Amino acid sequence: ANSCIQRLKHLKTLYDNELITENDFETRKSQIVDELTGTSSGTVKTTRRKISTQRNSSLVTSLDESKTSDQVSADPMNIVLAENVLAENGGNDGAQPKQRKKRNRKKIDVIKHGPPDWSKIRSEKAEKWTYSYSEEKWYKEQCKVKIDEVPFDKGGLRYVFHLQDLSIPGRKYVAKMSQDMRDNIKKEIYFNDVRMQAIARFFCHGITGYNSYNPPKKVDFLDAYVLHLKQREGSPVCHVEQYIAGEYKKYNNNTGWVSNDDRNTPHAFAHFTYQASKGKLLVCDIQGVNDIYTDPQVHSSQNVKAFGRGNLGEQGFANFLRTHRCNRICQYLTLTNINQLPIKQMGTVPANTQIASGGIATVPFDFEKSGNAPLLSDQGFPKIVESIDESPEIQDQKNKGESSSCWSFCVVL
Repeated sequence: ANSCIQRLKHLKTLYDNELITENDFETRKSQIVDELTGTSSGTVKTTRRKISTQRNSSLVTSLDESKTSDQVSADPMNIVLAENVLAENGGNDGAQPKQRKKRNRKKIDVIKHGPPDWSKIRSEKAEKWTYSYSEEKWYKEQCKVKIDEVPFDKGGLRYVFHLQDLSIPGRKYVAKMSQDMRDNIKKEIYFNDVRMQAIARFFCHGITGYNSYNPPKKVDFLDAYVLHLKQREGSPVCHVEQYIAGEYKKYNNNTGWVSNDDRNTPHAFAHFTYQASKGKLLVCDIQGVNDIYTDPQVHSSQNVKAFGRGNLGEQGFANFLRTHRCNRICQYLTLTNINQLPIKQMGTVPANTQIASGGIATVPFDFEKSGNAPLLSDQGFPKIVESIDESPEIQDQKNKGESSSCWSFCVVL
């Protein structure tokens, strides 16, 4: 009962924040009430909504007009967006940034909890987009998933939901969706983030990557993919990766903030990416459980647009170099002591003073190729063809030669 009541409250919050329509709200509310009371209201039929081109055009226009800088978070752990840095400096032409109209929105409640009872969550059809770093290509496959209705955590920019992939039901996943609903209009941010995570993995596992030098602790970034929820209104997408149990920690961010933890590995890895790319790229915003990381940010001076809004370019490099202090792993990898400060002696210590090769090799990375081609087509996100959710009753009707269809719309998380 408490679970149903909490889901009703969460559903009302989504409706109040204009994230779902009134029809969606009433339909889902009836389903939860039926579950709570043990009754059934029969098959709920929803008609396919027709949204005019004019309405879509006005929505996109209003979003474009509101693309101004959010205030930089007071929490130094949170990532800072490039447009915020530009706004703080007055922009390129010194013009004052436009003020985005503030709306009174209710916060979506985040409740710490484990995976839900999946038998009570309806499944949905989706498309899984995975990225191949070696081929610089995206691959698509169909899948069915279940997504929890209440987020169990959130970061500086995203809500985090439990997710079940029905092709691997025993494996735990999480779905991450932006707190800024504009990101569901311009979906490139999700593709950029998954691509950055693949690049960060390459700097871990490549032939001349960080782990090839046998550091005291090897590092990894989770495999991630973009999930297109094609049965949901607005066809939103989300970031999906495997759930990792343990204490989640953040060790640095994209503006030079460094945690107080006496950890050497995360900071040595970030320093390694900068030197291995000859000062053209830096993987930062290192966070995760132990040394399994996720959600990195990449700074690049060569192709600023390739790595999303958190890429601060040369300023990002300067932020890192300003606060980084080399440790024994940096020394082991023969990384340049940038600030010429005494080597930090605390934390993990390698067995040897330095690597046998006498120095690291450059990690091969094609900056010209990287990100020059748009992640999505010029027409935006690939055209969506709504799929029909066929219930057992409908399937029975088909078997009997009857024709019927029921369009399914799910709550937009």
